[in-house]
Amino acid sequence: MKIFFLIPLFSLVISQQCMAGQNCPLNQGICMGETCQCLEGYKTVLDKALPLEKQTYCNYQQVNHYVPLVLEFFPAIGIGHFYAGKYIQGLIKLFLGITWISAMIYLHKEFQIPEFVEFCIKTMTNKILGEELKSTGDGFTKTEIAQKLFIFTFYPFWILYIADIYMYITKSYKDGNGIPLV
Repeated sequence: MKIFFLIPLFSLVISQQCMAGQNCPLNQGICMGETCQCLEGYKTVLDKALPLEKQTYCNYQQVNHYVPLVLEFFPAIGIGHFYAGKYIQGLIKLFLGITWISAMIYLHKEFQIPEFVEFCIKTMTNKILGEELKSTGDGFTKTEIAQKLFIFTFYPFWILYIADIYMYITKSYKDGNGIPLV
């Protein structure tokens, strides 16, 4: 009974012949016997809609880790994640970055530059020491809301920023298709 299940699997393995230029692109892979050995920077991503004998091997060009690294350095709001196809992480970082920058701009307009720097230092030390900002009155003012948004987005944004830079430098991230970066 087990032989009947193994025969179709064995025929699929035999049918994946390597044909240079057809199912093993010349500039992306090399035929080694019956298998297509991918060159550096290329991986095989199988199309689930095609049968195994019609698949093209070494068909996926890997994302170079330098491009998302540079994109993360300069705009610093998740553009590198979008380039690598990691849209959820990019949206999270974009949301945190825009919220933090908007709160910072509002607070900068509310206070003058020396007062704003003093406010930022005071807010960070109070948060590190565990003191909470308290509301004055029945509800929160725009300034108090901006203060809270600034505090709650500052740490996650910069922790993610540093973690992303480290992960891109060490090539620890995978792209949106789950393929390691080159």
